[in-house]
Amino acid sequence: MSALTCLVRDVGKFCPLYGLKWSRSIGVIASTKRQQFRHYSKSKQSIRIGCCSGFWGDTTVAAQQLMLKGNLDYLVSDYLSEITMSLLTAAKRKHPDAGYCPDFLQASVGPYLEHIKNRGVKIISNAGGVNPVACAAALNDMAKRKGVDLNIAVVTGDDITARFQWKMDDFDRLAAGSLAGHLIECGAQATGGIFTDWHLVPDWDNIGFPIVECSEDGSFVLTKPNETGGLVSVGTVAEQLTYEIGDPKNYILPDVICDFSEVQLQQVGDDRVLVQGAKGKPPTPHYKVCGTYMAGYRSTAAVMIAGPRAAEKGKRTVEAIVKRLQYLLKELWFSDFSKVEVQVVGTEEYYGDQARKDLNPREVVVWFSVEHTNRKALELFARELAPAGTGMAPGLTGLAGRGRPKDSPILKLYSFLLPKTEIETIIMLAGENPYVFDPPPVPTSSEIVDTPDVSTAMDLPKGTCTYRLEDLAYTRSGDKGNNANIGVIARKPAYLPYIKQALTSQAVENYFKHLFEQDDEGKRVHSEMYPSLGKAMGQMLLDFKIENMPELDKIV
Repeated sequence: MSALTCLVRDVGKFCPLYGLKWSRSIGVIASTKRQQFRHYSKSKQSIRIGCCSGFWGDTTVAAQQLMLKGNLDYLVSDYLSEITMSLLTAAKRKHPDAGYCPDFLQASVGPYLEHIKNRGVKIISNAGGVNPVACAAALNDMAKRKGVDLNIAVVTGDDITARFQWKMDDFDRLAAGSLAGHLIECGAQATGGIFTDWHLVPDWDNIGFPIVECSEDGSFVLTKPNETGGLVSVGTVAEQLTYEIGDPKNYILPDVICDFSEVQLQQVGDDRVLVQGAKGKPPTPHYKVCGTYMAGYRSTAAVMIAGPRAAEKGKRTVEAIVKRLQYLLKELWFSDFSKVEVQVVGTEEYYGDQARKDLNPREVVVWFSVEHTNRKALELFARELAPAGTGMAPGLTGLAGRGRPKDSPILKLYSFLLPKTEIETIIMLAGENPYVFDPPPVPTSSEIVDTPDVSTAMDLPKGTCTYRLEDLAYTRSGDKGNNANIGVIARKPAYLPYIKQALTSQAVENYFKHLFEQDDEGKRVHSEMYPSLGKAMGQMLLDFKIENMPELDKIV
């Protein structure tokens, strides 16, 4: 067994906020009244926890697969992100009984209420979003219609997790439990989804969803149901471990600050990986709170252009449309668009200096959007797209969607820290008898020390070979709010020193420099191209070249 060999590179750490998103969760406890607070006996070696949703919009196949094939004790689902919270807030503003994720009722739980009851599976989810009480009420109505008697608990404020009577100051075990949750919370991303070696992952259509077999000491085995597709390997698990965590030594959660830098992964069977070695430190005294505000409206369009010099035609077409619109806005005494974003898909413009120079595509898709505080300005945008098909570049065809594009409100995120002492955690069972939970006091840590750059000068054997990063490592990237990181995991421990030496923070910044701009103080800020790229950066970095290396079979 070897320690996980990885490094994580921050890309664009614009506004770090210590703490975790303060989210509300709804937990469903499926059992008889007599069993509602059943605990596992010491003789039970482990519990099986499956995850059927990694985000709002995940496949409906997952819940069915795990319910029928997973032999589960718990089924969890994660629906929330910063943008999801914003969307749910907007929904609740329109309808007071909305604000939760309906997929939870319609696809994940609703069809299987009888199974949940009969098997005693406990359901824990944050599907309640910004209105967990309404979510619980809707689920209770559904259960009554089906004649299923369930205990439905709602927690507002902090979140709840399944535990082995672990104490709140047992930080190593809390970190281990948090790692189990972190690995499975994005569903199939731990079982072969978006894996660097995607071509080795079979049967995407029937990909298995993750299950963790958790032991009392905090170690666990990550696996998936039998007779399903996907892949559980050290590589797939290691990639997900580095996903969206920033500093592996300081992954900040509400109950603990996790140190994953010494985690060990071991393949212990087909599609079975043992995970152990997480360490924990006292948590911060704050929650990270996500606020949402309206910032105008956006309209988006995409159109295909074919024929010689397609990219040139696409760029000129968009420039002409925008210029015409600006003239019309001025005539109507409207302000200019607050933002215009254009991408010519197929030209590798997101790669900057790394783009291939010989590209001359004969077909491209021009994607562009405009933003304005006045919806009438976006009506102009919708009307002026079609005329380009008769009065501008030849080969313009296939305007995406049917009819004119429709505008949508822009919901933006504002995050801030709130002392935990100002949050009251309330638990309700079946919508009645609210109980204020007062967690036991634990030590906190107000100061987080960032891990220094791991790149150091090393006297390594040299050679004449040049390798792409993909030859040496796996990568996975993700983003939270306005932060993104790329996790890089050496395929073999012997490769790690070469990766560390070449892949410095400065080297990564130079590789992606075209995506960033400098403000008046010389600080790096993201450009308009950045926001949509967080989950693609890891793949883009695979072409990073590491030079003067020996042949791979001679590196030991």
